[in-house]
Amino acid sequence: MKKVTVKMNSEKNVSGYLLDARNVMMINDGMLKIVGVELRDLNYVRDNKSFIVLGKVAEGINEELLIKSVTNRLQNTTMYDYLLGQWDRSEDISFDLIN
Repeated sequence: MKKVTVKMNSEKNVSGYLLDARNVMMINDGMLKIVGVELRDLNYVRDNKSFIVLGKVAEGINEELLIKSVTNRLQNTTMYDYLLGQWDRSEDISFDLIN
């Protein structure tokens, strides 16, 4: 994974790891997030429409190690396995799986 800097809505820049051309995993405001990005003039900019909060992160954690570990887990878990075996169901989530 490539480490990149993302320009957020505000004037701050946040570093993260590029998952693919449109997504960066990062720790921002104490939360591990997947943030949608766009590449503009060789700079990654938050796309202002998509992000997923994966969980709260303890201070001092090794960001690169955490992101690699979570990415590996996500890549090796089907949505079916996640929904039935790992999701804690503490919050409602609405998916549009029919369309």
